[in-house]
Amino acid sequence: MATRRYTIKRIAGLKASKFRAVVFLCCPDDPRIDAEAVFEQLKRKKDMELRVSFDHWIDRMTANTRFHGWPNDQRYKDCFVFKWKDNRLHHRFYGFLCHPMPISTPRFELCVLVSHATKTERETDEGELALQESMRKDGYVQAAIRAVFPEMKGGARIWLN
Repeated sequence: MATRRYTIKRIAGLKASKFRAVVFLCCPDDPRIDAEAVFEQLKRKKDMELRVSFDHWIDRMTANTRFHGWPNDQRYKDCFVFKWKDNRLHHRFYGFLCHPMPISTPRFELCVLVSHATKTERETDEGELALQESMRKDGYVQAAIRAVFPEMKGGARIWLN
């Protein structure tokens, strides 16, 4: 079985910050990892709306109508979601949070967006959260993040929240 080819893609045009960043996880071999592909197909208005949400999070703002985590659920405390509505359909970009620079910038937080889902019910699909958690712990995904954040090249896993 071939190993999965994970890469991290930065999102052009987002605010630069020494505290936070938002990126996409990409893997052409895994159809579950589709956030970046869906983002590229968005119409201009929704693209701009999401970029505002990304920038709000980067600026350390709180906006539960645009994004949130699950800090009170120990199983999924590192999962994160950006959300928007298109007509009556609720869209979600699910991902996870990590600290990829524990030595030089330990407070720097990275949001890695993994998958897209739609929903019509209030409750979150736990399968989506389980996928994010498995991606966060995956050694190949961690290697892709280390490729972008070289401080981690020593293999340190401290950055997992």
